[in-house]
Amino acid sequence: STAINQRRPDELVAVYMLDLDGFKQVNDEYGHDTGDALLVEVAHRLQASLRSSDMVSRLGGDEFLVLSSGMKTETQVRELAEKLVKALADPMVVAGHACQVGLTIGYGIAPDDGLDPLTLIQRADAAMYAGKKAGKGQVGFAGRDIAMPA
Repeated sequence: STAINQRRPDELVAVYMLDLDGFKQVNDEYGHDTGDALLVEVAHRLQASLRSSDMVSRLGGDEFLVLSSGMKTETQVRELAEKLVKALADPMVVAGHACQVGLTIGYGIAPDDGLDPLTLIQRADAAMYAGKKAGKGQVGFAGRDIAMPA
């Protein structure tokens, strides 16, 4: 809410919903302790791809949310999504196991998709699920192009 309210008129605030592809397989194959360690490594890789002013948080399960402000164009918003996908492109060695997971990302942008944080999260979430239906590993399904649930 603060990032949205304090943005300059020429700036965008992006909310990204990230869902890991392949995480259940890691949990099933190597156990929940390895899965938990993998989530920590994923968070580190995501954070390393962001600016210090950006925020990443785990929502639960294998979903993360990223908040990024100060961008000028939707191209920059999409480029950050692609950068996050690339951050997980290489396998991660966790508990002696090479684990490979990917990302499907949806995003919502203030002011274009709304100024309410909940609306932006809902748009990003709907966009992310549309990406999953399109085959996983998808990037940049802009929230306003997706029908919102009633």
